[in-house]
Amino acid sequence: MRIRKILNNNAVISKDTNGNEVIVMGKGLAYGSHQGQEIPESKIIKTFVIREPGVKRQFVDMLQDIPISIILLTKEIVDMAKVDLKQKFSQTIYLALSDHINAAIKRYTSGLVLRNRLLFEIQRFYSEEYAVGKKAVAMIYDSTGIQMTDDEAGFIAIQIIGAETDQDIDKFYKSTAFINQILSIVKYTLNVDLDENSLAYNRFVTHLKYFAMNILSHQTPGRRLPGSDLLTVLATRYHDAFACAEKVSLYISQKYNYPLDDDEKLYLTIHIEQVIRLGVK
Repeated sequence: MRIRKILNNNAVISKDTNGNEVIVMGKGLAYGSHQGQEIPESKIIKTFVIREPGVKRQFVDMLQDIPISIILLTKEIVDMAKVDLKQKFSQTIYLALSDHINAAIKRYTSGLVLRNRLLFEIQRFYSEEYAVGKKAVAMIYDSTGIQMTDDEAGFIAIQIIGAETDQDIDKFYKSTAFINQILSIVKYTLNVDLDENSLAYNRFVTHLKYFAMNILSHQTPGRRLPGSDLLTVLATRYHDAFACAEKVSLYISQKYNYPLDDDEKLYLTIHIEQVIRLGVK
């Protein structure tokens, strides 16, 4: 690969063998070099293929403000998250997470430690993403010697969740509040103590995550069933679960101006029935 444009001493723009525009990074990679010069393979640490419109400009701007060590560390964290969560992420995660980690390091260096008011909910509803956040905190310590708290692991988890669901942080906070409220309605309506370690509970929470995304975006789900007849049967068979689903439906209609259709009530009833049968302590 040859240098097409030098961004700084550690990064250049080039093209790979497939003709894709790439950002090539390495410590001192471009020092003393010039446009058109071959890039020494021994100096290349990471190569980013820019596939998404608008990302190139943001990437170039980021390289001016964030040390290469943080960007490379972020790449390692994202690679780990992809494996652990079996997820693909938009390239914008490198921008958002690099910026977040860089700011967090500055905060900790100056003695400013923020409390994560949603840490408990993140640990409950997004345990896999939180585990990634814990690993990320350990990787940051190994790289910088800065020991961050569980609160920061939660903040990193929020960045991962946002990249998974393509929702902004504000919508994440709203969806978490939504999940909390629905679980409270189920718990107090049916007078049950939910087992947060049970499979049924975790399936219910997963359903509520996607349910929240639809409601907050005012999107109707793509999957449809012939709901009314089956719902009538379930209303009799699962009386308590259906009554609870109706109470949840009323809350959602009043709070979010989103009337549930029969299909949505059907799925909600089924999940509530499963969680009270299999997910109660």
